[in-house]
Amino acid sequence: TIRRCLETACDAGIPRVVDINLRPPFFDSQMIRDSIQLASILKLSDEELIEVCAACGLAAIAQPSVLLKQLLDTQHLDLVVMTRGAKGAVLITPDGIVEQPGIPTLVRDTVGAGDAFTAAFLLGFLRGETHDQNLFKACSIASAVCSHSGAVPDVSIPKLNS
Repeated sequence: TIRRCLETACDAGIPRVVDINLRPPFFDSQMIRDSIQLASILKLSDEELIEVCAACGLAAIAQPSVLLKQLLDTQHLDLVVMTRGAKGAVLITPDGIVEQPGIPTLVRDTVGAGDAFTAAFLLGFLRGETHDQNLFKACSIASAVCSHSGAVPDVSIPKLNS
């Protein structure tokens, strides 16, 4: 069902994002390739780059930006975005490379930062923001998530008056 839904989205030109999130032992090379094949946008972390390249038959002997461009081209993707922890993120497009340095913060916990980055990045993409603006906002959100403990901030929700 998921595959049919993704294939329909592909045929309709709807963006499909895969945030690869490799967690041993719950993946293999075939799963990586199948997931990327159904995507138009690949999000990965710098820690996942070597494994993803190996699964896609790319020798990880070049600079990360070269490897990301090879992934974009060989996997027929529209965009590849890689988070680099405190060093920020890099976006590869058919037109070039956009780099965003990390946003300084007092790191308390990194849980949820990658998911927050992906959500913010996708929202900016769908809003048509420039790549520079989009990467800055996504890194800013991820940085903010890192500044508190736990994946979900303590947010008080106002009560409705009866």
